[in-house]
Amino acid sequence: MSDEHLANSDGASSARRCVPLEVALAPEALERLLQQLRAVPGVLAAEPDGGTDRVRVNYDLTRLDYHGVLAAVHAGGGVPAGGRWQRLRGGLFQFLDENARANLQNRPACCSKPPPGAGRRARH
Repeated sequence: MSDEHLANSDGASSARRCVPLEVALAPEALERLLQQLRAVPGVLAAEPDGGTDRVRVNYDLTRLDYHGVLAAVHAGGGVPAGGRWQRLRGGLFQFLDENARANLQNRPACCSKPPPGAGRRARH
């Protein structure tokens, strides 16, 4: 399963991200981390992703972003993986979340009504 943005039928949007951990957690510690993640406002689902060294988090973009997810993982006892690739990847996810949130706030113009300023010619 890939990281992606999901548009819900009610117009809300969510994102699904895999967060790699620096070190694999014991099964009990991983379960505690997942329970704490599920309790965070805006987290829709949290589950292990193929082992004890990654978690998959589905979250509501109107309430949370990728940096918030990383902070929640850290607060829950997990250490998100570091390194150059993870910082680049995390920056991209944060950028995508900010773009999706901005697009959710955009209200398109009505088809029968031109946008303000349309039809006027600029005088030189």
